[in-house]
Amino acid sequence: QVTKKDYPHLHANEARVLIVHSGERILPELQHAHSKLVTYAEKTLQKAGLEIHTNTRIVAATYEEAVLSDGTKIPTRTILSCAGNAMPSLIQLAPFEKDERGRIKVDSTLRVLGQNNVWAVGDCAAMPHPNGGTCPAVAIYAMMAGKRLAKNLKRISHNQAPKPYTFTGLGDACALGNGKAISQLKGIRFYGLPAWI
Repeated sequence: QVTKKDYPHLHANEARVLIVHSGERILPELQHAHSKLVTYAEKTLQKAGLEIHTNTRIVAATYEEAVLSDGTKIPTRTILSCAGNAMPSLIQLAPFEKDERGRIKVDSTLRVLGQNNVWAVGDCAAMPHPNGGTCPAVAIYAMMAGKRLAKNLKRISHNQAPKPYTFTGLGDACALGNGKAISQLKGIRFYGLPAWI
């Protein structure tokens, strides 16, 4: 749609769009609780002509190609990167147990595992999600964890036991193109146009 309107001199067969993702599937934040949404997203993108390469990453780029970790060379002059972020060196050096992404492991009250007076929230913490897995690195989870942590510190100062973090999220959404999306609101899944709206 965009190319027809903004670039009428380009033909659809002149463009090739690839999604390169290091995980097993795209949208890992939705995979645990909403794998049907991820499946719909993958099929919708592939039907639109996008190629999805999982379990790989871009390891090199020149002015004329991108090189994937599996050795594939893709001729291109345009790379859009939405790379993740590494943990700050302070977190990497901290002597606490960490998950596979380098985040500090915490218990349900947000206390660092094996510690009495050390707490962690936000992107640097592998905060357990009440429904299983860990919370995604999204601002709303960090904000709600910050509120829970403040209340827990107050409880401890009054010799009360800390309470667990119980925020399960409001919902998630991902646009897949004009009039197409996936979303979930409090666990209720939406596909296509209703999700996009």
